[in-house]
Amino acid sequence: MTSAAFDLYDTFSPGVEPAPMVARSASALEFFVERLFRTDRVSKELLAKVDELQARTGARGWDDERGEPVLPAQWDQTRQLLRQCDFAASKLPPPFLSACGDGSAHLQWTTQKGDRAAIEFGARSITWNFLGADGEDEILEDLSLTEALTKVRNLFGVR
Repeated sequence: MTSAAFDLYDTFSPGVEPAPMVARSASALEFFVERLFRTDRVSKELLAKVDELQARTGARGWDDERGEPVLPAQWDQTRQLLRQCDFAASKLPPPFLSACGDGSAHLQWTTQKGDRAAIEFGARSITWNFLGADGEDEILEDLSLTEALTKVRNLFGVR
């Protein structure tokens, strides 16, 4: 059992050594909690980029023109989606991150064959934009985070 787990156990049972079964259960719990909150290197870099963009885009005129501020809630949605991607395990390529003057946050991907897709986190909805190399296009509005992530996974054949 790690020190943190033992400290937690000791809070409820001061001075009592944990039984082997409790120690094993605590270790298993730590393993699953670590997996739940694990962030791969790519995700950490992307999350840092989101923090940087959020700091730069919070006020009107952030783009030296008339850019609308990107709200913290939109950056929070962006972070949620990035955390769900698990880039290392899924082999999903990382997106290009940007903000738009209309006050939306964007995640953009381009496939090897030239298909382009974007998820836009607007003030009121999540939108999927797809433009295929062959001219096919698709725009879907009011998606959930899960639906948006499913579109990206399907684009790259990743489950």
